[in-house]
Amino acid sequence: MFTVGDFKIHLINDAYTMVDAGGVFGLVPRALWRDMVAPDAENRVPMAYHALVVQTGTQTILIDTGWGDRVNEKQRVFMEMDRSQGGIMGALDRLGIAPEQIDLVI
Repeated sequence: MFTVGDFKIHLINDAYTMVDAGGVFGLVPRALWRDMVAPDAENRVPMAYHALVVQTGTQTILIDTGWGDRVNEKQRVFMEMDRSQGGIMGALDRLGIAPEQIDLVI
C-alpha cells in the first residue's frame, strides 16, 4: 500500500499464469530478453495479473476485476493459473473490504 495525499492505493493480485512470450515481448528477439526471464519449453513466461484498490476517504474504487470465474479448466491448465491466494475476492478479504463496500469499478 502506498499513499498519495488522502488516497490509499493497494496493489492486489488476481492470479499468476504462464503466457506466450510473443504476447509479452512481441517482435523483440529472444536474445534480448531471455536473460531477464527464461521462457519454458513452450516459450511461455510467468505473468502476474494485478488490480488496484483505491480508498479516497469517501469511496473505495476497484480498478480491474481480474480474470473472474469464466476461465475453463483447459485454459487454467494450459496457463498454469495459480489463484491459490483467492484471486481478487481473497485480496479484498485480506484488506477487510467486502464486495458491497466497493463504490466504483473501473
